[in-house]
Amino acid sequence: MIHSAFDGPQLTFHEVFSNGDRLVIRFTMTGTHSGEFLGIAPTGRTVAVDGITTLHFRNGKCIERWSSVDMYNWLAQLGAVQPLG
Repeated sequence: MIHSAFDGPQLTFHEVFSNGDRLVIRFTMTGTHSGEFLGIAPTGRTVAVDGITTLHFRNGKCIERWSSVDMYNWLAQLGAVQPLG
């Protein structure tokens, strides 16, 4: 979904932590809104979205992934909702 809605999405990792079989990454994704996203027509706007992902590994393979992003800020950057504040 991200690759079809945003040209050239890039991830910047700010922090990476591991503990046993878990890996946590705090990141920012940037990209230009060039395709439909969640029913929002392309705006041509470049967005920067912060998030965090936790990966759970077993026997060298990722078996679970949890991700959270600042969706409200993402939608505000696309003009779909009013910015907070």
